[in-house]
Amino acid sequence: MNYINLLSENSYKESVWYKRIRSGIVSKTNHRRDVILDLSPEDIAGMEKDSVLLIVGFSQRFLSEAVDLCFAHGVRPLIVGSALTHSADQHISFVAIKREAAMYENVANLFNSGCRHVAMIGVNPQVSTDVSHKEGYVQAVTEHGCADYEKDIFYNTLGINKAIDSFIEVRENYDAVVCNNDFVAVLLLSRLNELGVKVPEEISVTGAGNMDFCEWTEPSLTSISIPLESAGKSAVVLYRILLENPELDSLSSSFDHDIIYRESTKASDQSRITIRVSHHDFSPLLDADYENDMRRVWAVADTYSTADETDRRILRGILDNISNSGLAEKNYISESTLHYRLNKLYKSTGVSGKSELKTLLKKYFPHYNC
Repeated sequence: MNYINLLSENSYKESVWYKRIRSGIVSKTNHRRDVILDLSPEDIAGMEKDSVLLIVGFSQRFLSEAVDLCFAHGVRPLIVGSALTHSADQHISFVAIKREAAMYENVANLFNSGCRHVAMIGVNPQVSTDVSHKEGYVQAVTEHGCADYEKDIFYNTLGINKAIDSFIEVRENYDAVVCNNDFVAVLLLSRLNELGVKVPEEISVTGAGNMDFCEWTEPSLTSISIPLESAGKSAVVLYRILLENPELDSLSSSFDHDIIYRESTKASDQSRITIRVSHHDFSPLLDADYENDMRRVWAVADTYSTADETDRRILRGILDNISNSGLAEKNYISESTLHYRLNKLYKSTGVSGKSELKTLLKKYFPHYNC
């Protein structure tokens, strides 16, 4: 058997982002010959010298400690989808995603479409992805003459709702806002809709991650598409190369992004630019315990990502006010099976019943369609 050693940050494992990376790793393995070994930091001391360890995490502390343990025991670290922000060590392997370049292009395109004052919401200085996105934002706005950019960044140090509240107080100063991830953008769009602010006529909004639910918001959300599954697949390829070549200290690969334009921005095809900036700062987005204010949005996204077609049709039926008996008949299942599935949906989305689930979907994803 071939063993693939994997160390994952515990608080990151329940996030959609981790599941995408893991899905890529699993899809690249041979289920008859390969076994993924989920290790703990304590297991590194028992690994063979010159062996390789895949590392998946989001916090600088976790990544730093994992790499230090690898070096202390002669293990070669391979970080997937993130990087040590301040590390210049050339003996760390990375599977890189060009997040800074992605945000730079996102902001530059907003300026190119006629926007003049672009804000940023959701930066937490302790989250490496937020730092990368901020750097891309800063580069773009300074190139467009916005030297005093700090006042335009609404930090998420006290919770995302407080950051959004601070932005709402001065929103008339801006004609565009970029969010560090799609979850922040969903919360912002909901607030703007409640206030009667027209998107994109009065303000353009973008997210990052290109989750399935970007098509269900009002209006549908422009977002940066980040190839996390591809990063997972590439990690397995690099892992095998390193394993077969113990003389290699490190290897790296990187992925470009794409921006998926939808109704939340005014950018036309002619105004969109394609600029690839050779910055290399990579990191994942969020972990499931990072921000309580976004927990319900996370729950819906995670439920959808793991639901089968029957559950997705049940969600659609709930929005269409179909009765339980009607839902059972429509999906060719018994009412007892329906109740079982409903209870699982209620538990996974954190609601108490059908009415609350319907309210949750309509609030954040009014155009949900299975």
